[in-house]
Amino acid sequence: MKKYSGRYFGIDFPYWYSIGVLKTESNCVWMRSKDGHGSIGVAQITPKWWDKELKQVGYGEYAVDPAAHIGAFKYMLYQVYKSVTPLCLTPTNTKKLWITYQGYNRSIGKLNREVRLASVCSYDVWKLFCKERDICVWKLPNGTCKQWRNGCDINSSYSKKVYDYGRGYKRYLGIDSKEVYYMFW
Repeated sequence: MKKYSGRYFGIDFPYWYSIGVLKTESNCVWMRSKDGHGSIGVAQITPKWWDKELKQVGYGEYAVDPAAHIGAFKYMLYQVYKSVTPLCLTPTNTKKLWITYQGYNRSIGKLNREVRLASVCSYDVWKLFCKERDICVWKLPNGTCKQWRNGCDINSSYSKKVYDYGRGYKRYLGIDSKEVYYMFW
């Protein structure tokens, strides 16, 4: 994880939050999702959205090779990060991480649109502008939905989980960094 974080974000990137993503996505267990999209692995990469691009950048084996999977995940996260609206720039000229991680989970285009409507990159204000429908998060083999949830509720809890899990991994790893360069909130 740290190697790929350094490759895409630089050595100052708080990679422990990316471990928090894996805990949030799959509980760090290699699996195929029951969301109806067939997302794969610990990072829950969805082939229909990423296959072509990941093959072009050298991560074509992400569905079977754990190292390629983590490389693909960090590549995808970096693509989301680069797409975050300039409204989310911090004093260190980086972008806030809450919107990056939520963009990985949902759609950075939708999040950027909502932040622009809010005119401020604030998690608390963004929640007021989020408009999302209920979505099926667990499809049965016969195609019926077993569990529905609202997209805004899912997405707003996502970055909180990533933050909490990430901070736990940071403590476990014994990292004393104050995270000055990259701000989460």
